[in-house]
Amino acid sequence: MIEIVGKLQPRRQVLVAERVLTCVPEDRGHPEYDDGPVAVLIEAGRIIAVGAPDSMPQDPEIDVVDFGIGSTMLPGLIDTHVHLAFDGGPDPLSTLQCSDDVTILALMTDNAEALLSAGVTTARDLGAPRGLDLTIKRRANAGQIPAPRLQTVTEPLTVTGGHCWFLGGEVSRGVDAAREAVQRAHARGADAIKIMATGGSMTSGSLPYEAQFTAEEIVAVVDQAHKLGLNVAAHAHGVAGIRDSVAARVDSIEHFSFMTALGDIDPEPDVVTAVAQSGTFVCRTVCAAWGEVLKKLTPEPDSLRRLKDSGVRIVAGTDAGIARTPHVEYVLSLEGMAAFGMANWEVIEAATSVAAESLGLGRETGSIAPGKAADLVVVRGDPLEDLGYLRNLEAVFTRGVRHVPQVASVLSWNEIVECPKYVPGLQRRRAGGQEQRES
Repeated sequence: MIEIVGKLQPRRQVLVAERVLTCVPEDRGHPEYDDGPVAVLIEAGRIIAVGAPDSMPQDPEIDVVDFGIGSTMLPGLIDTHVHLAFDGGPDPLSTLQCSDDVTILALMTDNAEALLSAGVTTARDLGAPRGLDLTIKRRANAGQIPAPRLQTVTEPLTVTGGHCWFLGGEVSRGVDAAREAVQRAHARGADAIKIMATGGSMTSGSLPYEAQFTAEEIVAVVDQAHKLGLNVAAHAHGVAGIRDSVAARVDSIEHFSFMTALGDIDPEPDVVTAVAQSGTFVCRTVCAAWGEVLKKLTPEPDSLRRLKDSGVRIVAGTDAGIARTPHVEYVLSLEGMAAFGMANWEVIEAATSVAAESLGLGRETGSIAPGKAADLVVVRGDPLEDLGYLRNLEAVFTRGVRHVPQVASVLSWNEIVECPKYVPGLQRRRAGGQEQRES
């Protein structure tokens, strides 16, 4: 269990670190540390001020925590794609189907705690059965369990017998049924909608490269969701599903793998361009499961670099819970994103400010600035130099409440993947094939 240092938020506290990476969106593209040491003043779960320690109020009633030399503070990390109801073991589907709701809720509670132990302070659950994600969110919001800020979708929308049908989100054909499914999810309390635009590998008989919904049905889902103020995430592997999703103006595309009937990965440049021009966010769900996938495919080490250079907005999301993907192994996924060509600073932004924007939470979290929620992590070391330092967690704060991680990461990208490797120094500042000058 994660230890919660204080159930009640202190009236005011000042956190001091040698380095603070604010990830303020206006500075995107040139993230640098504020000259240290840097202090952050917190009150009632909000960031009040950021500046030099001597600029903070000198009040004996304020709790001051100095994390000392070598410490780095940055925004709490965000995982835009998790499954709390899956156990991340060899066969999560069998485990799910053999478990009752009480057992599943206990697992989901443990997985939420594991995310916190990885420094994840916000997560979006993209599919759980019988609205159990709503139950976990209610418990988290009531302070009954330690958990990140959670967004939920209830059961993902799929066709009859389609990908993840066993989660309970089967929808009859036609635009009217599609709209009604969105309305039901909204009425139950969903924060967003997930639609299975293509099949997936987790479901027997489902083909990842085949489209499941018609283009008109996807448009109906997006139109209804947006009228209700909900974002739409589209699970899409094959090019037809990706094309239909971007044309329908979904808010994010999950996986974005361009899988063919032969099992190859074949990105289509015009579709990539359309995604970049639309502003749709892309979550490639780089994760521990790729260790097995890359044994069967010829990896393209610069694939994420090319997407970034094309203008695609990439966010961090791990698909945590699927086979061989434990929730605590979040940093491994960030190392994988860098291995595929993103600079370390780009990965950190994808895991903080850009991810927050993709979830509609850009004004609430994702950066360290006055007015934002006090969602923070403190690590030992410089993650701009090596993302692996994000495992050296000293503290995790959600809305100003401190959590001490109790579960540790045990895997790294380079341990499970032969190629491409993550080279920390190479990825410190590299972007678009050019080494940026230190300021």
